[in-house]
Amino acid sequence: GVCVGAVFPYFAELLQVPAEYTRAPAFRIACLGAGLVLGAANWLLTRRVIGTRLRLLATRLTDVAETVGSPLAAGSSAPLPRADLTLPVGAPDDLARTAAAFNAMLAALDRERRFRSVIHATTDVIVLIDPTGQISFVSDSVHELLGWPADDLLGAPPQHLIHSQDLPLLMDEGGTGFHISSDGLPQVLVLQVRHRDGGWRYLEVTSSDRR
Repeated sequence: GVCVGAVFPYFAELLQVPAEYTRAPAFRIACLGAGLVLGAANWLLTRRVIGTRLRLLATRLTDVAETVGSPLAAGSSAPLPRADLTLPVGAPDDLARTAAAFNAMLAALDRERRFRSVIHATTDVIVLIDPTGQISFVSDSVHELLGWPADDLLGAPPQHLIHSQDLPLLMDEGGTGFHISSDGLPQVLVLQVRHRDGGWRYLEVTSSDRR
């Protein structure tokens, strides 16, 4: 606004306004005042229209981040309150597209959390091993079957749960990687797995590469 007000007297001269008017202090002050009013109006309009929508988006993103938590968390939690977090799409502009994308992400997170609750409710133990060879997810049923709290196994290598006699069935010759079926089909093995009480349990293990 200040820049517009400062430049406008020179622009007025290009429009053939007499210099005696454009160079008058009162005219220049009036131009600066009008520029400030214009800038303030633009600032208020942007803050009211765009700023409100951006603040709402930032608040919703924060709420989602706090509600979802870690995707590798072992415990199940309440579903997302989608009715409270969904953004109004509004006018067809870039912010509306962002709101629509946020709503789609929210729906996907809700579906993922519902699926995760089903996984945690199954009596089978489901384990995910990340590319570094560490357990990145284990279902809650591991506690009932093997006595281990699921949180205690996250980030640990699965080898310490397998009996040394059975490790060659699961690991390659160097012991640095897992056997992967060449045809892509799941492998079914019977392994001795350590219980928390120090004993061993024979388990039928189905493994497959899902990367």
